[in-house]
Amino acid sequence: IDVEPAFGRSKAEAEGRALLSATEAGGPLEYFIGQQKMNDIKSFIDESPAGHVAALHVPELPEEALDRLMNAIGSHVDHTERLEEHALAKKRYEVDFKERRLRKQIQQDGRMKRRRDEASTQNVETVENDTFLNEEQSRAEKAASDPEGKQGKMKNVRDALPIKAIQNDLIDALKSKQVVVVSGGTGSGKSTQCPQYILEDS
Repeated sequence: IDVEPAFGRSKAEAEGRALLSATEAGGPLEYFIGQQKMNDIKSFIDESPAGHVAALHVPELPEEALDRLMNAIGSHVDHTERLEEHALAKKRYEVDFKERRLRKQIQQDGRMKRRRDEASTQNVETVENDTFLNEEQSRAEKAASDPEGKQGKMKNVRDALPIKAIQNDLIDALKSKQVVVVSGGTGSGKSTQCPQYILEDS
């Protein structure tokens, strides 16, 4: 009499039946991986051609290793808690990321405002310099066109001052030296003509 063994005719068949048995509702596998994962496994088995899955030939782990693995994985409750902690950490990261991006935007806006202010200040200085230069150019033109006029007489007085003799040397020294000492007698034009020469040469 050929009687089929309770666990199958071969080791592979026995392993397959054990795997199918592990997927039954209320079994130990459901406790560790949860009902949803169990349903996914059952759907996979039902859709397989022979109504079962092939057994994996994996060497058995020592009891101590299994205990450590089970402790590391934890229960379905532990898994749920880990998911909740992950979701909370993700939410904290998103909030922190938005705050850092907002701070960066504020800093960029501040830098752009400072640049606009600096550009505006430079524009004002440029306009003032152009005004001074235009005034000096106008005086020089009036002095040249009318030597007997007010600007012409002023130019003659300035040209008669002793400092006029070193005007070009003085400008060259101011361009190449950090400190320039101008020495001369009273009325030689040190205080009045040095700034004028610098303005005319600018």
